[in-house]
Amino acid sequence: MAASVLFLKMLQRYTHLREEELATKLQLVSPPYLGLPKLEMRFLSMNYSLILVCNCKCYLEIKIIQRETMNKIISVLTMLTISAFISSAAISGHHKATFQYGGDWVDTTVVANGDYFIIVGAFVGTNEMITEAGEVIITNFTCPGIFLNGVGNGACKMKLAGSEDFYILDWACDIESNCKGNVINGTGRFEGATGEMNWVHNGGFGKGSGTLITK
Repeated sequence: MAASVLFLKMLQRYTHLREEELATKLQLVSPPYLGLPKLEMRFLSMNYSLILVCNCKCYLEIKIIQRETMNKIISVLTMLTISAFISSAAISGHHKATFQYGGDWVDTTVVANGDYFIIVGAFVGTNEMITEAGEVIITNFTCPGIFLNGVGNGACKMKLAGSEDFYILDWACDIESNCKGNVINGTGRFEGATGEMNWVHNGGFGKGSGTLITK
């Protein structure tokens, strides 16, 4: 309701209407909006028509139909909308990122004969990810996997250093060590996480980029 108080004061300032007059011209309703609660303020005057929507993540969607006297309000609301949208994007955790890692294969079993080669084991190491916002995320990983004639598949438990929180990375690598992975949920700060990553593996090390999207 803080948003409603702010904009009520703005309307009162720019329309020069008393608080009682605004109260008679303003309706406050709270229907669902894309699964989120919203506050809708509809100004019913013949001279002004303003619709303001505010969801629980402070993203402001503004739809304005007005006369010339509402231009100042539009400018102010637009600036607040842009600011709130940027804040919402940061809070929601939508991150493009780059990363690099290193590790070793452990507990491996190899079966080979002629052109046939298969290795089963776990790749264990540490990954450093840097998001576009500058956050550094260090994860220690264990990645059970299988390589058949150079083509690999597996999954990694990407555990946040100093925490029990982790996300799962389902991956596949081609014979030239070009790899792709999909983030499949997690726990703690990674609960509900999604994303896609691409990297090149080279002798126990690798670099890549992608997205890690957290709620």
